[in-house]
Amino acid sequence: MDLNQAKEAFELLLHSVRPGATRQFIAWLEDRIEDEQLMMEKEWSRQDKILDSIREDIRGKLPLTAMSDTETIHIPQYKNLNPKTTVHVDAFLYDDDFVERLCEEGKMSRNVCTQCGSHDTQPLRIDVMKWLRPVDLSDKLEEARILLKKTDDADELDKIYLYQVQ
Repeated sequence: MDLNQAKEAFELLLHSVRPGATRQFIAWLEDRIEDEQLMMEKEWSRQDKILDSIREDIRGKLPLTAMSDTETIHIPQYKNLNPKTTVHVDAFLYDDDFVERLCEEGKMSRNVCTQCGSHDTQPLRIDVMKWLRPVDLSDKLEEARILLKKTDDADELDKIYLYQVQ
């Protein structure tokens, strides 16, 4: 039975249920669907455990690149990828979370030095200075003083706003 046939059969069955029993039938059906979903989740969980075991076994037998000595990677030219700045990662063996752990452990890097090609890099620390902007102090306006610091050029104000609530 295909999906459309199943839908038609279900509709026929639903319309054949005695009107007083329809709610009970729907409640039973919801419980049955929930039980079926739980069974499917357990099966998926079992299958995921098997796949995790296979991944772990393969990772133990291959280097981090997941390539044997006899394999060669050919980087597609149409994507304008540079072989010096492109790293092959097997998506089956290393999902994003696993790659992140490898990066945190220093076994893999998401960064490359554009000068020498080294992967032994550190992320650049960027401190973003955000300017304070006036906030709504309508109920405490009489308590607020705004100090503006002027630069040497009298026409230009520094973008530093200090709020002092007394």
